[in-house]
Amino acid sequence: SRLPNDLYDQAPHAGGINYHFIQTRGHLLAIHFQNLIKEKNLPTDTLVHFIKSLIADSSSNGQLSEEVFWNVFNTYFDNDFKTLVEEYIHNGAEIETPDIPGYSFIDKEIGYIMPGFDIIESIKTHKITHLETDSPAFIAGLENNAVFLDFKTWVDQDGNELFSVFVLKDEQLKEIRFSPSKAAKKVRFIKVGTTN
Repeated sequence: SRLPNDLYDQAPHAGGINYHFIQTRGHLLAIHFQNLIKEKNLPTDTLVHFIKSLIADSSSNGQLSEEVFWNVFNTYFDNDFKTLVEEYIHNGAEIETPDIPGYSFIDKEIGYIMPGFDIIESIKTHKITHLETDSPAFIAGLENNAVFLDFKTWVDQDGNELFSVFVLKDEQLKEIRFSPSKAAKKVRFIKVGTTN
């Protein structure tokens, strides 16, 4: 099945082998890019330079637009690379497992926190959206449509995982702190063994 864009985990080093658990479509696509970079004899750090340029250009333009993305992309990559992006990202095709040694599938149960509101939409709109009225965030005082500034997760001195949301209220910065709900799900990873 298609791999969701969630997690990337690396197991502890053991016996000269590092096992990388690749679960995001982005990581799989990056491996395809690296294989193509090698085939075309491009510098091995081409992908790194592309990402750095993308960050720099989007910062200077104030946003990462599609126009900015393709302008930077075209300075580093040709149409073969563009075909990969269009097929796997635009068209949503299932990304085939790259031809790399030592991979296998493994199912892991992954714990995650539920903030009680739509973080992605809130970042896009700069307003708290889809706040769940039975969530710890709501009980702590977070309000729908509040001006959203930032958030962070952290651990207190007792080892409790906490969530802070920063909003603007009455022209003042306000921090709303709460202990988020937690859940778990089974996720299929690709386990890739790479020698040092």
